[in-house]
Amino acid sequence: MALGLAIALPKRKIIALDGDGSLLLNLGILPVLAQQTPPNLLVVVFDNGLYESGGNTATLSASGADLAALASGAGIENTKIIDSLDAFSRLLKTALKAPAFSFLVVRVKPGGLPVTPKGMSGVENKFRFIRHIEATEGKRILSIPIRTSQKLSS
Repeated sequence: MALGLAIALPKRKIIALDGDGSLLLNLGILPVLAQQTPPNLLVVVFDNGLYESGGNTATLSASGADLAALASGAGIENTKIIDSLDAFSRLLKTALKAPAFSFLVVRVKPGGLPVTPKGMSGVENKFRFIRHIEATEGKRILSIPIRTSQKLSS
């Protein structure tokens, strides 16, 4: 989704926040990102070695899969590994200012905080997001379908 937004909205900086488990389930996106390299896209992958939403099952990054090496191997040139808060702060500031595609792998400790579920459906969330983009970009994304009257035959 972030790649599509970056291509469709080239004047905006698009930031994708992802997890190691999510990326490992869709490694095919890496060569696509390398081929497209939108200069307004920043991808930040938080690598805690777990599928937290799947019951804290270990991901393959916990046993040696190197997400930054996979990204580099797919052709993503501006790939960085981050192991400290200071490095994260510094590299994030640089990536946000740079007119270049960046891919940051941030190694973090497991341990999410309990979060209250939102009282909103995924469909409602999607439409709110689309309406926000429409309002801030002055572009129409969705339109109301036009119905034509048709005579029903028996």
